[in-house]
Amino acid sequence: MTGSANGSSRRLRLVFVVARSWPSLGGIESFLHHLTRELGTRHDVTVLAQRIDAGVTGRLSDTLRPPPPFEAFLDGPVRVEPLRVPPPRRLLLVPHAAGVVPVLARHAYGRMRLPLTSLYARVVAPVIGEAAGRADLLHVFAGDLLGAAALRAGRLLGVPVAMTPFAHRGQWGDDPAAAATY
Repeated sequence: MTGSANGSSRRLRLVFVVARSWPSLGGIESFLHHLTRELGTRHDVTVLAQRIDAGVTGRLSDTLRPPPPFEAFLDGPVRVEPLRVPPPRRLLLVPHAAGVVPVLARHAYGRMRLPLTSLYARVVAPVIGEAAGRADLLHVFAGDLLGAAALRAGRLLGVPVAMTPFAHRGQWGDDPAAAATY
């Protein structure tokens, strides 16, 4: 991506969209940390993260109840910024509360997930697009809700989107909506 036919190179603006980023510890977070720091030596790299802590994520923490806030910071050459859905937009996600209602919760990762994911993508994609600015590429380290929103944001911005999906059978990324996003 850095080279061209005439031998010149240009710095690209790469934006990574993730649910959780370093300093949170985990396999994905560690890989992302090393990848973005290396890419940051040659490109302008920003990580948009929902959270940087090791807190528990659940059906509402990705939609109605935001994770703990954090201030943007530099990780070497990489800028890590919070991905925050403003409260008025977050209110549009109220239908996601069905995922914790006792009778409806058992269907939350079945067919009900498709329209809820579509709603999430419509509500959150503009937030990602605004934060990504003039990115040359969005790289999404997520599937499911966040992956669908970032994919839609890339389309809204007219930039390519690379997706590194993560699926754990029976846990996350293993439902009809995640499959549709992939």
